[in-house]
Amino acid sequence: MSTKYKMYLYDLLYLISSILIKIVNPCKIQKNSNRETVCISTRGPCCNRCKHLSTKGCTVKALSCKLYLCLVGKYSHPVLYKILKKITHISIRSEIYYFRYSKQETFYELNKLGKEKYYGQVISKP
Repeated sequence: MSTKYKMYLYDLLYLISSILIKIVNPCKIQKNSNRETVCISTRGPCCNRCKHLSTKGCTVKALSCKLYLCLVGKYSHPVLYKILKKITHISIRSEIYYFRYSKQETFYELNKLGKEKYYGQVISKP
């Protein structure tokens, strides 16, 4: 599978996942009365310690983050979980799934591992 196709697939799977997450809103992330970010889990949002998280949310396009649901999310939304699991399997088989990696980091990593030859593109180190 060419890099161009993998990049297209990454964007497509990210878009589909983003739309599903936006419609269903399984995490119900919001600010509480103390202005702390909370979700349906008692432990707080899964992305709390992610390097890509800002005060306004995620700063990068990270496919694996769109595909992940905590246990509460999985049991609260089993149909969504099954769909995201299928998309996860597609991304793993296509070698574009790296946990908490941005799109740029994912394709940089593939290049570094020698799995991809870029079509005239230079992917800089994230």
